[in-house]
Amino acid sequence: MISGYSQMGYAAEAVELFGRMREDGFEPDEITLVSVLGECEDVGDLRLTLGSWTEEFVMGNKMELMNSYMGSALIDMDGKCGDLVSAGRVFDRMPKKEVVTWNALITRNKHPCERYAQNGSSTEVMPVFNCMIGASSDPDEITLIGELFASASFGALSLGKWVETYASQRERLTP
Repeated sequence: MISGYSQMGYAAEAVELFGRMREDGFEPDEITLVSVLGECEDVGDLRLTLGSWTEEFVMGNKMELMNSYMGSALIDMDGKCGDLVSAGRVFDRMPKKEVVTWNALITRNKHPCERYAQNGSSTEVMPVFNCMIGASSDPDEITLIGELFASASFGALSLGKWVETYASQRERLTP
């Protein structure tokens, strides 16, 4: 039900049902948490309380952050709330980082129109990208869009040209 509400755009209903589920003594699984985390941005002040509770629940119950979607959802939610420290902490705790995880870190939002670099972290965008490559993770189109957005936002023409060159040298990522 929570996932259905979430997918249909009923954020308040998804979060309300999540609260009722907890009140009735049921513990959420990873699918439920990922579904409700995506809605945190749409429920006002609840996002910080719910987000903090979710991160504590995941860590307290030793839920594995091996599921890249669970970790990525936490990173994305923290970024949307402007809590870049928590997003970085979740990222660091993940034993395996897939491209979706790196993308959540690079393109995390404060809200849908503000990318990672616009959270005041423009100097972090390129080092994260370099770490991703150094960790043998292949950037995808989303990664490169995040990098290009960051370079455009701050007028970093040389970074934008570097990303374009990188993309054009990769057969599957030709811009």
